[in-house]
Amino acid sequence: MATLLVLGLVGVVASYGSPAIRATLDPGRLQLAAAVAVLATLSSLYLSEIADFEPCRYCWWQRIFMYPMAIILPIAAWKHDGAIRRYALPLAVIGGGISVRHIWLQAFPDDGGSCGISAPCSAKLVEAFGFVTIPQMTGLSFLLIVLLLAVRTTSPEEIR
Repeated sequence: MATLLVLGLVGVVASYGSPAIRATLDPGRLQLAAAVAVLATLSSLYLSEIADFEPCRYCWWQRIFMYPMAIILPIAAWKHDGAIRRYALPLAVIGGGISVRHIWLQAFPDDGGSCGISAPCSAKLVEAFGFVTIPQMTGLSFLLIVLLLAVRTTSPEEIR
């Protein structure tokens, strides 16, 4: 998941600087945002239900903001409804803010990082590449969704 997120971020950031990349990426932004939300949701369900990692309080709050997007973004992508931005962007921005706080608590556990005994917020249950934690992957997912939805395209199906 971490690799896909990094590649996605590189592609989206490159699209801001290159009109050719932007023209290629623009028609599929909504579909890509939907894929990110669904993948993040399935990944969190895998970690809690199959890998048996108990989510901490901040993980639950991040789920509260990611899970609805895993439903509404695919529907919007299927219907070519660019107006979904007004609903999905606030969810992604707030969820991203919660991720930032969770990342902070992992970096500085003495700063109130113990949400609970069985699932402390400062615990690093996964470290992809030796340093990318679950809240960082979630934060990257929220950031990627924001970047994909923040740019307005001018394709005919999105002008409403």
